[in-house]
Amino acid sequence: LGTVTGSVQLSSHQVFVLTSGTENFLINTAHVVMVSGLVNRVKIRSSSATDDYLLKMLLNELCDRQISATWYSGHSDYLQGVCVSVWQDAIDIQTQRKVVTLPLQHLVAARYPK
Repeated sequence: LGTVTGSVQLSSHQVFVLTSGTENFLINTAHVVMVSGLVNRVKIRSSSATDDYLLKMLLNELCDRQISATWYSGHSDYLQGVCVSVWQDAIDIQTQRKVVTLPLQHLVAARYPK
């Protein structure tokens, strides 16, 4: 995925959402290597019970709204399509040709319109 620049809209220990121009980025923090510009804006807090559910809540919202997104996975791979199912540890993405299951541990980010 490379570098993403934007304003933080939501954040937790698992995921954060950036807004940049006309797009949003849902980013899995497990794959983040560096972050800058947040030191003075973010307060350190302990994780809460809702942190574990934020990623699935955001994915379910994309699925319910049938928003076409670019889904980035490890090894610089990506898919263009609509999330059609959210499972315990994976999501199903409907591409133009087929439905692909992407394990959440390999989900790096999703780019979708505001």
